[in-house]
Amino acid sequence: MPNESFYRLNEAKQARIKAALKEEIAGYSYEDFSINRIVRSCGISRGSFYQYFKNRDDIYIYLVSDYNRLIVEHAEACIREKDGSFFDMLKDTVLFAVRMFCHKDSRKFRNHLFQGIVMDGLMWKSGDFSLEAQPVLHHILHRIDLDRLRVENEEELVVLIRICITACAPAMSHILLSDGDEILAKDLILPKLALLRKGYELS
Repeated sequence: MPNESFYRLNEAKQARIKAALKEEIAGYSYEDFSINRIVRSCGISRGSFYQYFKNRDDIYIYLVSDYNRLIVEHAEACIREKDGSFFDMLKDTVLFAVRMFCHKDSRKFRNHLFQGIVMDGLMWKSGDFSLEAQPVLHHILHRIDLDRLRVENEEELVVLIRICITACAPAMSHILLSDGDEILAKDLILPKLALLRKGYELS
């Protein structure tokens, strides 16, 4: 993630740097990524750039965190709307994520960004995707109505969430690393969620 000095920049300069980062990733693979091109594009010195980002990994984690933040924010809003129903929230949030992964930013950007994240093992290194790393996820957990589920406590609920994430992961990876087929992703994910719901939700 960026250093604090990046967030102290005015919004216009942050946006200019972010646009240069996205342009670089859309145009080049992880292996061909060049900070020199970025600094030329956004008109800053290489030394200044390293005051904002330590290395290439910081950049990839920062851009992936945009996707993650939007998913978590949607889930938090959804669990309120769905009156604590875990599987209603899950289905709605997964469909939101599928749409976003298919349509947010350009396909080349999405493919190169997530190929880089997977290749360098950054998906979990950043901590952005762990339940423990995001305080907002704990707010979501506390809003889930456990009386509707076949789980005894919050620890078992976390296990159920991880099972659901694992069930969705292959289809999500297909979207991010290939052609972004929204219909295929839904066809792969929704039957799994329906089966999990049947097994874990009380009638």
